[in-house]
Amino acid sequence: PSLKSAAHTNPIDLILRARVAESKSKSWQLVSQGGFEIDCKVIKNPREEIIVKGGEVVRMGKKKIFRLKL
Repeated sequence: PSLKSAAHTNPIDLILRARVAESKSKSWQLVSQGGFEIDCKVIKNPREEIIVKGGEVVRMGKKKIFRLKL
């Protein structure tokens, strides 16, 4: 499935938009524990800015995989 995103975003906003976690604290916990990847790069900083170009593959948790589009 695909997920629409803004050009500049952060992992927390992406997780909430995909409805993988039900709150910001759960999203924060998921990212801090290494459960968030973009194109096979693990992101552990919930405040890290992500620049979306379109077509990136995002994995949230074990089984939730999305392709980003603008």
